[in-house]
Amino acid sequence: RKESSAASDVYKRQRLDRLAQGLAEANRSHPALQGKITVLPWQTNILFTDLHAEVAPAFTAWLAQHGVRVTSSLYGGATRLRWVTHLDVSEAHVTAALECVARFAG
Repeated sequence: RKESSAASDVYKRQRLDRLAQGLAEANRSHPALQGKITVLPWQTNILFTDLHAEVAPAFTAWLAQHGVRVTSSLYGGATRLRWVTHLDVSEAHVTAALECVARFAG
């Protein structure tokens, strides 16, 4: 059981690392999102990002329309998105989410 738990932790960390890196890259280079996403350090299976208010409604709607489920709330003047990975979130799911982010036109 301990080995299984350790393996699942590694699995989740890999997915979160890839998701965090992809969102940080979108913040650096995506035309509609550049400078508008803050990726916060994660500690569990949850990644938080803060999103500028000007792009948040369109971006969260875009994600929802394309099957990427995140929750959002207002936090310190920004929209905080909560990205959660579970064991059933595969590498393909992370890839699809990041591709959806890349297709966002603003």
